[in-house]
Amino acid sequence: MKRLAATLILALLTLVHSSAHAIVIRHDRTEQQSLALAAQSHLPPVGHLDESVGCTLIAPSWVISAAHVLEDAGPFDDHFVTLGGVRYPVVKIIVNPLRITEAVDPEHDLVLLKLGRVAHGVTPVPLLREPTELGDTVLIAGYGRIGTGLTGPVGERMKTLHAATNRVDSVSTRAIFYHFDAPPGGTDMEGVGGGGDSGSPAFVKRVGRWVLAGVTCMNSGDAGNAARYGTFSGAARMSAHAGWIDSTIAADPPSTVDWSSLTRLGSWPETPAGRMAAAFLRAWNQGSSDALAAFVAEHMPPRPGRTPAQRAEAMLGLVRQYGRYEPWGYKTAGARRIGVLVHAASGPWRSVVLETDAADPERMVSSGLVMEDVKPPATTSR
Repeated sequence: MKRLAATLILALLTLVHSSAHAIVIRHDRTEQQSLALAAQSHLPPVGHLDESVGCTLIAPSWVISAAHVLEDAGPFDDHFVTLGGVRYPVVKIIVNPLRITEAVDPEHDLVLLKLGRVAHGVTPVPLLREPTELGDTVLIAGYGRIGTGLTGPVGERMKTLHAATNRVDSVSTRAIFYHFDAPPGGTDMEGVGGGGDSGSPAFVKRVGRWVLAGVTCMNSGDAGNAARYGTFSGAARMSAHAGWIDSTIAADPPSTVDWSSLTRLGSWPETPAGRMAAAFLRAWNQGSSDALAAFVAEHMPPRPGRTPAQRAEAMLGLVRQYGRYEPWGYKTAGARRIGVLVHAASGPWRSVVLETDAADPERMVSSGLVMEDVKPPATTSR
């Protein structure tokens, strides 16, 4: 019989962890059995968030997922949820107020997403409201990569819903935990969820219907051992979060995501980030090694073994690839972060995100410059 104390689990979380990585099943069961379990269980529709992770509809225009899946989102990203084959825009993102960014904390790793319109033809899933999960068999469903307890997750994300079962070994105040046992231990379709299944549901049955007991957040395995036998998974506990979920949906508060609305560029904001963005674009658009090296030396943190000239030369390769950046607008997240939407001379629209150091506003933090291609704005007229 599986016995894993919550105190031991919480201690282990500080030692080894990874985001959960897939619907992974015991090695003496087949993928066809996992597919059949999902199909024959008549599960409530399980959604996709940005075609990369899982989510569940819990109110006519609200879904719930794991907060960590949105922590690397850029200021110009458009998020969407797919339910029953229909895509819905996300218009509001509300992270659990106790969530600590980048922490491995299944107790608070939750985000509520408001859809741009009511989900059509999809019935919201009730929440489990009584703290009766210990010892329950949960049904874990998702579209993540398939695998076994011997291999861990392999291949690509699935297009068809897969499922596995497990038994809740222990609980903490706001999370439930289940261990991945090798046969002959465990349940008949023993498995865990993971990376492509972060945010996916763990269901239990009450009075003949499925209810949402947990939202998948983590697996204890490291990068090379994720979702294999001997690891355990954690999910945010709906019975403990039902009050926050109910009150948030009823209040319909503003989004908690930091980025402001897009502002067309007339002048740069008088903030450390605004001044940094202006200085960076001046250096970039001069297109010379000297200008870029001077910017690196003055505004970027030193990097051992790399001179400003060497770093400027690497940056110059991108200047040659993309050409001049014409700034179109910006979003801010406080005084120290700015995301600039630019149109590159070579054609693509790009996002330039800069973050200044709180202790030295004239310099960036170590990871304070990120550039990537993005979708063009809805209108490009001046």
